[in-house]
Amino acid sequence: LMDKYVGSSEAQLRTVFTNPPQVPARLGDAADVHMVAENNELHVILLDEFDAIARQRSDGSKGDTSTRDSVVNQLLVLMDGVTDLPVPTFVLALTNRRELIDNAVLRPGRLEVHVEVGHPDAAGREAILRIHAEKMRTSGRLSLYEGDDGCRLEPVDDATYGKWASRVAAQTDGFSGAAIAAVVRAAVARALDRSVATNNVEGCSVTNDDFDRAMVDVRRSSLELGWTLDEEAETKELEQGIE
Repeated sequence: LMDKYVGSSEAQLRTVFTNPPQVPARLGDAADVHMVAENNELHVILLDEFDAIARQRSDGSKGDTSTRDSVVNQLLVLMDGVTDLPVPTFVLALTNRRELIDNAVLRPGRLEVHVEVGHPDAAGREAILRIHAEKMRTSGRLSLYEGDDGCRLEPVDDATYGKWASRVAAQTDGFSGAAIAAVVRAAVARALDRSVATNNVEGCSVTNDDFDRAMVDVRRSSLELGWTLDEEAETKELEQGIE
């Protein structure tokens, strides 16, 4: 939506709201069935990284932000119903930085329902882990048996798989879904490195040890990223204090 040319972002935003995609006629649909679908259609708009579109408008003390403010104003007009929309419209906005969004956008009548999606609990982490590891398991590339050298290409039984998934979920407290997916990728990368080193790419699979080390790697990288961000924030505060 955001464009470098003045007025283009507002125009694209208007297009999204006022030009919903047509309901496609599916093969075999009767004319009356298609007409019912058209008469009952709902236009769903999903705006990801919403803080980039609807950031707090400036009071003039932080330089010229008129272009960005104009986009927010256009969004407010479209959501207020000043412009007649061709079909009922439902807007979903996603953000990791709710505090950056202009308060006028969040008031009742606009985006009035706010749902916070936090980090998953143990059951959620286990479910996410199973999604990312299931193909590995069914292909026989997941080796979880005691003393396994990672060369047993057969599916893990349900009891062993369930016990392993519960253990990993318990050890990843505070991990997001993306972090759990990163653990699986890191474990696979370790297994591939080992397989290449032993010249046995086709025969080896991912072991318990690969996952244990992958969890440490992902946790360490997350802590290092957080420390870097904190350090940058402290440096910025010091510089502002000196000024």
